[in-house]
Parts: sequence; structure tokens; C-alpha cells
Amino acid sequence: RTILDKNDGPILVFGRTKKGVENLAKKLSTSGYNTDAIQGNLRQGARERIMNKFRSGQLRILCATNVAARGLDVRGIDYVINFDLPDSQELFTHRTGRTGRMGMKGESITFVTPEENSKWKEIERGLNRRFTRQQWNGRHSAVV
Repeated sequence: RTILDKNDGPILVFGRTKKGVENLAKKLSTSGYNTDAIQGNLRQGARERIMNKFRSGQLRILCATNVAARGLDVRGIDYVINFDLPDSQELFTHRTGRTGRMGMKGESITFVTPEENSKWKEIERGLNRRFTRQQWNGRHSAVV
């Protein structure tokens, strides 16, 4: 919520599962955030409606599964937040690539629990890169 509160621009939050992103969007919505979820079980019309709201600025926070990691064309996404760690360095690249596009500024934040630390190191090795880390309310996160 600290990240969501410090910026009023568009934010894309990635989760691992359909149910997980739906639950996260509901929790954020209940807390007063302008959010919705997009995942593979939605019909195409519903996905397009949600995406149009996000692109136009009517929807500020979009919670998504990897369905939005590739081919999503939205300009000016300020933050990508990997709420759940992606399964591979390829998915990490596709997710984080949704921000900072075409010369625009953006930031990607990945939450990493202690149990996920070895998976995170595997992603860093696969990308041949080590990312900045900082403690976040008892959790580690990497800032890209």
C-alpha cells in the first residue's frame, strides 16, 4: 500500500494465480483503491473492457496473471509490482518490460519471501544480473 499511495499513476500488479489476482484486486478495492483484475478465465469482451479502462486512466491499478505479461500495449505504466515471484527469468523480463517503455520512466518491484530466495537467485543468474535489494516490512524486495 505504501507504493500504491505514493504514486497516482498507472500500476500493474502481477500475481501467480487467477484466484490470487482476483482476491488481491478485491482486497485493494475494499480498501478504496481503483483496481480490477485480468486473468485467463475472463471472456475476451470483459478483458477488453478492463484493458480499455486501464489504458484510458479510468482504472489505476490492474492486477494480472501472466496473461498480461506479453503483448500488453499500455503506455506510461509507472510501476510494475511482482506481488508473486514469476516462475522464470523469461516471465520476469516480460512482466518488468511493461514499464519504462519507449523512453518513458518506470520502476519494477519484486517481492521475495525468504522461502523464494533460491528461486530469485536462479532468476538473477539466468539474467546474469544482480538487482538492488531492500528490506520491506519483513519481506525482501528487489528494485529494478
